[in-house]
Amino acid sequence: MFGLLPVPPISKRLRLFLTVEPFLSVILTFGGIYFLWNGVVWMKYVVIFTGMLMTLTFVVSSFVVLYKLTQKSAPVH
Repeated sequence: MFGLLPVPPISKRLRLFLTVEPFLSVILTFGGIYFLWNGVVWMKYVVIFTGMLMTLTFVVSSFVVLYKLTQKSAPVH
């Protein structure tokens, strides 16, 4: 389905979330920083939330890939 997280046996919704969310977080984080620079003070909460969500998504994706890499696969005959 997606090439960024090539781990077959995870649910499609989780894979979609782990693929799309980082792009949305980057747009919202840097857009929020721009609006903070222009004086929109309440955007600090958007920047904090999307930054934490982006970090959490990276950690979860990394753990999923590492978990799948350490699993023993069935031998191919």
